[in-house]
Amino acid sequence: MKVRKLSAILLAGALMATTAVTSFAAEESSQTESTDSEDSTESIVDESGNLKIEGTTVTGVTEQGKEAKEIKIPEGVTKIGDDAFSGCTNLENVDIPDSVTEIGYAAFRFCENLTELVLGNGVVSIGGGVIGLCDNLKSITFGDSLKEIDSEFFADNSSLESINVTENNEYYSSENGVLFNKDKTVLIKYPSAKKDKSYTVPETVTSLKGGLGSMVVAFYGTIDSPYLESITLPEGLKEIPALAFSGSGIKSIIIPQSVTYIGISAFDHCDNLESIVIPDGVTTIDAAAFGACKNLKTVYIPASVTKLGEDIYDVFMMSDNITDIYYSGTEEQWAKIENIENNHFPETATIHYNYVAPTETDSSDSNTSDSETSSDNSTTESTDSETSTDSNSSGTTTTPETGVAGLSLTLGVIALAGAAVVISRKKTH
Repeated sequence: MKVRKLSAILLAGALMATTAVTSFAAEESSQTESTDSEDSTESIVDESGNLKIEGTTVTGVTEQGKEAKEIKIPEGVTKIGDDAFSGCTNLENVDIPDSVTEIGYAAFRFCENLTELVLGNGVVSIGGGVIGLCDNLKSITFGDSLKEIDSEFFADNSSLESINVTENNEYYSSENGVLFNKDKTVLIKYPSAKKDKSYTVPETVTSLKGGLGSMVVAFYGTIDSPYLESITLPEGLKEIPALAFSGSGIKSIIIPQSVTYIGISAFDHCDNLESIVIPDGVTTIDAAAFGACKNLKTVYIPASVTKLGEDIYDVFMMSDNITDIYYSGTEEQWAKIENIENNHFPETATIHYNYVAPTETDSSDSNTSDSETSSDNSTTESTDSETSTDSNSSGTTTTPETGVAGLSLTLGVIALAGAAVVISRKKTH
């Protein structure tokens, strides 16, 4: 247990360090840019909301300006500097002209009453933390010229319901309030507070935005949303990158057979996830991919998996409530998985070998088809399948039938083709 806790601490520290470096670099860069501006000045806001400014860069507003509910930035302003409107807690509406090309770090941070933000068509780049702690911001619209979104732009925001992009933008697009690259091959960001219960990723998508040190991650942070429960990923998706679903509130997910890699912490802290079916074809499940999933109980792992975790960082670290791992290969194949010796499963978990998970078609049928699939598999392992008993009560490796039928109900929408499964120290021989 001490080793597992140490592993968790080390991994968390590595992730935090990476993020901290990125954040520091972003702040340092944006602050340097703001000091280079020679024509910036603090601005006042008149009773009609008009921003009075000398020069082309807004660096901040007076205390009186911070009380304004509406601010109209005049044509000719080219930059909204770092923290320019940060702390304008009464601000409900801001008018950004097309002359603005750059919005700096934390420009609208702590604007608690801002519900919608429409960027002008001239904005080319936006900094990190721009909408951080804007707790009532529901919608944001990116204009025609935007081509650079800072890696921390969505940091500290969990209220967005819709991310929109104008049709003439050459770099980004949106569909149903979800942010993509222009040709919709990359899903960049699903709004944290979008109110749909389920979401099917478009078939055009071949990759999800993710990666250590970035806060622009496909489904990161949707754990605060009471809405999104299930996700279906498209065939053609090759990998699930690091952190892609980290901290999301999903209860189920359908992973296509085209996926071969599941990245570092891809599903960590998915507290509502109870079962996961990893499809046949996945070869590597990286460190802490399903770490700290406190309600995860059942996992299906296919024999195609050749590596679990990385060094001391195991796949299911701190997921302590796993009860059953269903593996489609033999016990000998399991023992040969790279890094298997560093994966520490709960002592209460049982590994079931030679298990064939229901196909996508089988899963939509009745419990009888699940039982028949199990019977066919156990027949290949023994000349008399009726003598097989569940691995919890016998030293023989078996294919559980009744348990699987009940499990298909628990899995719900996780009806995948080919799959296999999860975890345990209590091995069956």
